[in-house]
Amino acid sequence: RRWRGTVDCLLLQPTNYWKNAQQQKLPFTLNPSVLYRGVTVNTMQNAFCVMSQFFLAGQLKKVITGGVDRPLSNTEKIVSGVSAGAISSLVAGPMELVMIQQQ
Repeated sequence: RRWRGTVDCLLLQPTNYWKNAQQQKLPFTLNPSVLYRGVTVNTMQNAFCVMSQFFLAGQLKKVITGGVDRPLSNTEKIVSGVSAGAISSLVAGPMELVMIQQQ
C-alpha cells in the first residue's frame, strides 16, 4: 500500500509536465526522458506532504483537545487540516519549485 503514492506520481508526471510546459510556453512532447524530468523530487514532495500533514493534523488535534481523547468538531477538523496543510507547504512549495525547474 505504501507504493500507491509513487505509482500516482509516476502516472501523473506527464500531465504535470504538460501543465508546466504550457505555462512556460514550451513545446508539447511525448518523449519520456523529458516528461519524467523531476519525477524524483515530485515523488519525494508528495510523500513529504502526505506524511507531514497526517503527523501535523494529529499533533494539532492534541493541542485543540488538550490531550483529551474525543472526536473533533467539524470546525476543529477544518482548522486542524488547513493548519497542517499550511505548515507543510513551507517545505512542499520549494520542493515543487525544484521539480518545475528540473523540467
